[in-house]
Order: sequence, then structure tokens, then C-alpha cells
Amino acid sequence: SLACIPFDAAVSIAKIPDPPHPALRYAFLFTGFRSQYYGWQSVVFLRKLLLAAITVFFIDELQAQVYLTCLLCLCCLILQAYCNPFVDPLLNRLEIFSLVNSFILYYGGLYFLWEPEQWKRDVLSVFI
Repeated sequence: SLACIPFDAAVSIAKIPDPPHPALRYAFLFTGFRSQYYGWQSVVFLRKLLLAAITVFFIDELQAQVYLTCLLCLCCLILQAYCNPFVDPLLNRLEIFSLVNSFILYYGGLYFLWEPEQWKRDVLSVFI
């Protein structure tokens, strides 16, 4: 199940034959980025960490949680569009599309906090 994923990843990395240079074993963490953004994976990790922190620390305040999540998504979207860290332009567009999609999903979740009529909630939940 999900608990086994980190273990499986560690086993998979351990099975990779020893490359000529030890840094090449973890090259998947920094390849594909432009040279000035080789550490962009840490920005993505920070985004996910902040998302988890918002979820944990604002557990009783749903509106604040949604607004902060939307703000985080919007800030990351602007940063991604400004930096374009990937070498491949398709990956940059894909990441932007992913962040826009997340923003729309979080912002659409605000509708469920407004107490709409039940049939409107059911119709919207089908589309989401």
C-alpha cells in the first residue's frame, strides 16, 4: 500500500548499478533543469511541505485553509512562470497547467463552504 512506497523507492535506488560518479545515482533530482535552477526540486518539496503545514495547522478553519492554499498555489504559479526552470518547454507548460488546475480545484472548493442548495452541490461535485 502507500506505506510501502518509500521503501520500494529506496530498494529501487539501491538496485541501480554504481555509476562512474556517485552524484549520478541521484541525478533524477536535478537533471532536466536549467543550470541556474538545478535545485528546483527543493522548491517543489517546499511547496508540498507548506501545503501539508496549511492542512495540519489550520484544520479547524476551513476558509483560511482554502484561501492560504489558493495563495500558495498562485505564488508558486507566478514563480514557475517567471523562472521556467525546466530545459524542456513542454515540462514548463505542464507544470504551469498542473498549478492552474490545482488553483481552480481549491478555489472551486470554496463553493462548498457557502452552503448552496443541495442539487447545486451535487451537480458541481460531478464536474469536480
